[in-house]
Amino acid sequence: MARPTGPVDKEEFESELKRMVENLYNVPSIVMWITFNEGQGQYDSPRIAAMVKQLDPSRVVNEASGWDHKGGGEVLDKHSYPPPGCPDPSATQALVCGEYGGIGLNIPGHLWKPGDSMYTNAKSASDMEELYAEFCGMLKKLYDEKGMSGAVYTQITDVETEQNGLMTYDRILKVDPKRIARANRFEYLGPTYKPLSTTSEHESQEWRYTESEPPAGWMKKDFDDSSWKTGPGGFGGPGTANIGKLGTVWTGDRIWLRRKFNPGTLTSDDLAHLIIRDYHDEDVEVYLNGVLAYKADGHNPNYENKPLTSEARKAIKPNAENVLAVSCVQHDGGQYIDAGVYIRQPGK
Repeated sequence: MARPTGPVDKEEFESELKRMVENLYNVPSIVMWITFNEGQGQYDSPRIAAMVKQLDPSRVVNEASGWDHKGGGEVLDKHSYPPPGCPDPSATQALVCGEYGGIGLNIPGHLWKPGDSMYTNAKSASDMEELYAEFCGMLKKLYDEKGMSGAVYTQITDVETEQNGLMTYDRILKVDPKRIARANRFEYLGPTYKPLSTTSEHESQEWRYTESEPPAGWMKKDFDDSSWKTGPGGFGGPGTANIGKLGTVWTGDRIWLRRKFNPGTLTSDDLAHLIIRDYHDEDVEVYLNGVLAYKADGHNPNYENKPLTSEARKAIKPNAENVLAVSCVQHDGGQYIDAGVYIRQPGK
């Protein structure tokens, strides 16, 4: 949703835009003109983009960074958080991810405002480096498979109310720049993930499900779900962005899911690195053998990896049948739910 804006003084905006381009056209560090950002004050954007291109034919012009694209300019720019995303193909425009990432890491004593959080949060420098590298691996796939031309990580430094910089507000490095450089060169692509109960990102997985509220204890291992329907994941509405497979259409307000899996042999190190991978739109609760493993409110319009609660780690049973149970609440807009259990294996 575009951010609200007040009345736009179009005449003054165009006058100042022209003067800016004419004044700065010979600054070598400028590589692109962006005429509007995330719909703020946006109007007549194809005409405005063409005006800027005529003023400075030497640079590419980005009509609208983020959204509300009208076909103007030479760049099609999508903002995607936390993982990167790619715009739909265009015959006339280069595809870029103008913003992605937003990995928060608070460094005590170096915060402008303590307590702020970001799209996703790391607990340590190594966590941040590995997630950054994992996102770089996603970028490589988008470059290779969809022809995306560029991406911008948000961001280099913390600012007043955002703690997602690679450096703090007062310019102290949070991460090892050598590891970040390796990730940017696609030499280090972060951790890999061993599936125990696979998501439906690439291939639909079978679930038991119901859209009628079940009795208490529906998430427990010994609950009888034989009366529930059987269907392929994921579950959601057509047109929801960035989803995996849409195996079963779900357009109601609430859904409950159950799936059995046997993880095989698990070491203590495996148990320490268990994660839930999910896409939830909107509120989600995930249980393992009846124990809450992860919950979140709101929507997360991309797949993400989340740590399990310590209680859920203790509840999982090696070499035995386990039950992954999920509930999702829909409020408005798009909807989709999918989840799986994986072992996070650190990258090198």
